[in-house]
Amino acid sequence: MRQHRSLTQRLHLYLPLCVLIVLAWVGASCTPIQPTSNTVAPEDAVRAIEDRLQKAFATLPPAMATQDFTTFNQYVATKEQSADEQGLNNIYSWLQDVRLKGTAPAATSEYKLNELRITNLQMRGNDATAHVYLDMTKVANGDQANAAFTVDQDIALVLVNGQWLISGADQAKITDKLKAPQ
Repeated sequence: MRQHRSLTQRLHLYLPLCVLIVLAWVGASCTPIQPTSNTVAPEDAVRAIEDRLQKAFATLPPAMATQDFTTFNQYVATKEQSADEQGLNNIYSWLQDVRLKGTAPAATSEYKLNELRITNLQMRGNDATAHVYLDMTKVANGDQANAAFTVDQDIALVLVNGQWLISGADQAKITDKLKAPQ
């Protein structure tokens, strides 16, 4: 009986040590999880958002005269993709407002995007916001500026199937550059 107790006591002493050894061995043999190629680094996401916004707003000058925003719409989320209808209307509203600037007819004018700046980009999961500043000119009769304006607007974006889409915006601030200060 004494030997049996001695063996039981030994097991109580060695069992925790055996468990630690097994856990250490299992932990050492496991390979750490490596990021996959689908992992998006923050700087990659920032570049992707900036690139999408650059491409989206570059489509506007040719679309403004004809009011055919088909190309721009490929960069815009749908309601089913979490777009804010009023927020999207804020973008289309300023597009219509700037078409009416100047005295030349919008349909026969040319629009030029002189500058586009994207600042204050912030991301939270599959959502992002950015401030967009556009400097545009409405040109009539070849090369004569008929209207010049800037647009400041905060844009919301949503990540859908790996693509950042515009999902809304606040009310744009439009500044007329040719109008004399009052």
